[in-house]
Amino acid sequence: MPNSSDGRLFSYEKEYLLEENKLTYRGASKSNSKTLEIGNQGGTAVIRFSNTKIGDYISNEDQEITHDASLLTKVGAQIEELKFKVEFDFIIHLKNTNYISHITLQLPCTTNLIEEGTASEEITDGFVFKRM
Repeated sequence: MPNSSDGRLFSYEKEYLLEENKLTYRGASKSNSKTLEIGNQGGTAVIRFSNTKIGDYISNEDQEITHDASLLTKVGAQIEELKFKVEFDFIIHLKNTNYISHITLQLPCTTNLIEEGTASEEITDGFVFKRM
């Protein structure tokens, strides 16, 4: 979840894990991912999912561990092991009504994750919001 106060957009700290499976953005005049605000004239909601506990890497040889695709190779990860599905409801609360869209994502969004090391996808359309 966007949360870091030290200049990074995301921080992997236990205190930032979702509780009650709920992430709430507030309406604002413009989008701000770090404070979980979404622009009222069309904004952006930023969400990050992490597949953790893929493997353990212990090195007595590396001076410095590089956090890139090489770690996936060093722990022997295969692309099939890395795949997972995320489903959630995206709900927009307005003063007099609510809208909902169910979203399903097959992750990672690339088949070259082991070579590339990271994957990201910007989704700009394809979701239908229905009145609740």
